[in-house]
Amino acid sequence: MQPIKDDRSFLKLLLLSIVTFGIYELWYLHHWTKDINTLCKDDGKNNEGILLYILFTLLTCGLFPVFWWFKAADRLSRAAVREGVAVDISGGKVLALCIVGMFTWGIFIWYAQYLVMRATNDLAVNYNSKYVYAKSVIDGTAE
Repeated sequence: MQPIKDDRSFLKLLLLSIVTFGIYELWYLHHWTKDINTLCKDDGKNNEGILLYILFTLLTCGLFPVFWWFKAADRLSRAAVREGVAVDISGGKVLALCIVGMFTWGIFIWYAQYLVMRATNDLAVNYNSKYVYAKSVIDGTAE
């Protein structure tokens, strides 16, 4: 079991996405999706991979990311309840922020992404401390 990145930075994502004209964001979403799917594996669902993300975004004229963020937030909030981790996020909150963000030049969409990132970090810390460390104790590789 590999540890999940628990120190994601929204500012780094935003700045590198601007500098690379969005390419960094796609790479980042690819890895982030894998981590969300690992953190929420108990729900039996999966967030779409980056190729489907791009395809559905093109087919829906840019509306699919709103659904993706809603789904990610919903899955993370449910996983947080199961794991007993306090997060300030829900699918409905992210959906509302994304809808308002469409009329505010994306500022509220960025805030929604920040909340999802923060919830991912909080769940990753919990996951790493519970599962990764426990496995290392069982394997005899704990320090």
